[in-house]
Amino acid sequence: MYETQQEIAFAGMKVDSGDDRVESFPAGIAVPFGRIVVTNPAVTTAASPLDNPPAFLPAAISNAKPRGCALHSHTIVGEGYALYDCLSVMTRGLAWVEAAAATAITANTQLRFDATGRAVPSGGTVFEGAVVRGAVVTLASGKYIVPVEFHSPLDADAIA
Repeated sequence: MYETQQEIAFAGMKVDSGDDRVESFPAGIAVPFGRIVVTNPAVTTAASPLDNPPAFLPAAISNAKPRGCALHSHTIVGEGYALYDCLSVMTRGLAWVEAAAATAITANTQLRFDATGRAVPSGGTVFEGAVVRGAVVTLASGKYIVPVEFHSPLDADAIA
């Protein structure tokens, strides 16, 4: 029933207690914790006012802007947010993002994500200003997570 040790973290968890910014968006689709979410002001839902567009997984809408990581919430039952839930998104600070596989994602490089919102080592979409800050961690559940800093002050030209 219980493990002898806790996991190092879980998808959508804050990495530390440093300064951060968490913004709220209405969920335009079901979004698992720890995934990258995107918005497009031209795409709205019945539950979203015009000045607060809904957040989606990248595959759900086109011409979208990456906003951040869907944070874990203790007020949500299950593995993520449902349609129209108030989605908490880390837009500045450090969060654990779900990775697509256990492949090595190089630390101190710009985050790349796939259509499902998971971090990937190559291909995918570059998230400007989001920097991978450590190695991929394999959880007991079989999921993979990686620490990412959003709105990083690290200049893109300085990234190796």
